[in-house]
Amino acid sequence: MTLSQTQKDEIVDILINIDGPFYLNTFVDDDDEQEWFHINERRMFLDMQRYLPMIDLNDQENWAFVRRCFLQFQ
Repeated sequence: MTLSQTQKDEIVDILINIDGPFYLNTFVDDDDEQEWFHINERRMFLDMQRYLPMIDLNDQENWAFVRRCFLQFQ
């Protein structure tokens, strides 16, 4: 399922308002960031199912969009 622009905007708004220190990270470089994502991706996925119940995160395209929203280095 492809996300509409409205859904993408809604996801970004929700993610911006998450007030959890777990998600307020800064990274030295892309390698540092990717290591953190690799270690924590499962926890993030489960959290995002709670924050974004209206989105099917099992759809790889949807999860890829949500994951990209967190990236500092792209």
